Parts: sequence; C-alpha cells; structure tokens
Amino acid sequence: MNTVTNDQWKWYQFDLEEADGIADIIKEYQYPRDEWFCQQLQKKNSNHIQVDVIGESELIYGSLIYHKESFDQKNYDSFHFYITEEFIITAGIDLKILENTNHERMIERMKQSANTAESFFILLGEIMKKHLNGF
Repeated sequence: MNTVTNDQWKWYQFDLEEADGIADIIKEYQYPRDEWFCQQLQKKNSNHIQVDVIGESELIYGSLIYHKESFDQKNYDSFHFYITEEFIITAGIDLKILENTNHERMIERMKQSANTAESFFILLGEIMKKHLNGF
C-alpha cells in the first residue's frame, strides 16, 4: 500500500490482492460497503459508479476501465475506487500506464486540491488525457 496525504485527506493505493487491508481502512473510518467493495476487487466486468449518502457525508465507489490494449472485450484493465470526504482508496491501478504523465507533478496537484473529489478528478483527468492523446 502507498499513501499520499495532505492536511484534509489521505489517498490509499492498494494492489488488488490487499483486500483485507482495504476493508480495515474502510472499517477504521466507520463507513459501510466494505464487504461489497472488497468482493468487487476480483471482478473486471464493467464500469460501475455508486453514490450513497451516509448521515451528512457522501460516499462514491465503483470500478472504471482505464486501459485497453485492443478492441478485444476481454483485454482491459480496470481499477476500483472508494471516495469519502476523508479518504480515497484506489485498488488495481497501475500508474505506469500513464506514460506521458509527470507522476510527481500529478501527485503534488492532488495534494494541493481542496478535497478528495477534486483530487480524484485530477487522477481521472490524467487517465482521460492518455486516451484523448491516443496513447
């Protein structure tokens, strides 16, 4: 697990095999859906986004396909995310695929963002830039 931190939130980056650690983080912050989320880590079947409201907090979680080698429907990479006001969890994303991204600059921009949603959009922007540039 890698961690990126600023004063308001943390980004936990996990490998897919670390489901127990992911569940522990979610439980530590007392958020639901930890079991469902960890079960999804083994599935690579589609894009999925879910938004829940827990008390006064919003929770966004799901899976996104972020890399495709060819038009073959079975040859793609997806990652999973779980976003609250306090933390971001990503599982299964290989940032090396973002070859033309300055990773240090991207992480600094994420650290400077005002909240987790803005930070996650910076990551999504880098993924989209890769696809729009044809890489």
